[in-house]
Amino acid sequence: MSYIIAYVKFSGTALDYPVECYRTDLKVDENVLVRLADGGLKQAVVTRVIFLNWDCKSRIECKESEATSDSEGNLLPPRGSPVTKGLATPKAAGEALRKQGWIPIAPFSYYNLVFTRSNDSQTANILFRKNGVDFQILSSIPEVEPKPFSPFLHELTDGRIVRHYLSQTTFNLYEGVLRFSESFHRNENEYERFFKPVGSKEKRTADLAARLPPDRNRDSTRNGLSDIYDACSGASEGDAYMGDEMWISSGGRVYDGER
Repeated sequence: MSYIIAYVKFSGTALDYPVECYRTDLKVDENVLVRLADGGLKQAVVTRVIFLNWDCKSRIECKESEATSDSEGNLLPPRGSPVTKGLATPKAAGEALRKQGWIPIAPFSYYNLVFTRSNDSQTANILFRKNGVDFQILSSIPEVEPKPFSPFLHELTDGRIVRHYLSQTTFNLYEGVLRFSESFHRNENEYERFFKPVGSKEKRTADLAARLPPDRNRDSTRNGLSDIYDACSGASEGDAYMGDEMWISSGGRVYDGER
C-alpha cells in the first residue's frame, strides 16, 4: 500500500502506469527505476504524482540519477532501496510527531498508530487508519501524562473529531498532520481548517475507471492496453496489476476485482 502513487511511462508504451512511490521529491519528467511485480527492473519516466493510497504491485526503487551500473551496463538501485524521502508514509509521519513531543498510544480497533498530546488547555489525539487519519480535540487535559503505549482512554464520541481519507487528497495529508501538530502546540485554538474532511472513501479515480472497457472480455490488443501489460508484467506470464483492483490477464482479459 502506498499513499503516493506515481504514474510512469515505459519505453514503447502509449499509456502511463501507476506504481507505488515512497518519496515526496519526485517531479514530472524525472527518470526513475521501477521494480516490477516479477522482481525485474525497468527504466521509466514520471508523468504525474497523485495521492491515492493504492496497493500496486510495482514500485519506484530510485531516481535514475541515484542508480549505479554493473559491468554489463545494467542499472542497479542503491543498497536499501526503495529510497524513501519526506512524509510519504505513516511511519515517517509518526516519527515526526514523536520528535514534536507527541506520545504514542497503544493501537486499537482499526487504528494502527495513535498519538496524543496536551497543550495549555486541551488534549488532541491523532489516529492513523489504513485509509486515513482522524483528528480529535478534547477540552481538558489529563492530571497525569499518559505513558508511551498505554491504552487509549477516551471515547471517539467525545470532543470534536474529524475523519480524513488518504485517497484523492489534493495535498499531502501527512504534511497536513504536521501542520495541525504545530498549530495545536502553539495553542492557536483556531482549528477549523483542520476539521474540514478531505480525501475520498472511493479509491477509484474517473481516469482509471475509464480504462476499463465496457466488455470485460475484450482482448487487450484491441482495447489499447497490450503495451501496459507488456510493460508491467515483465517476464512473468501472470496477471498484471493496473491499480485499485484492476487487472490485465496474460490472455488479454481486463477485469475488475481482487484476484
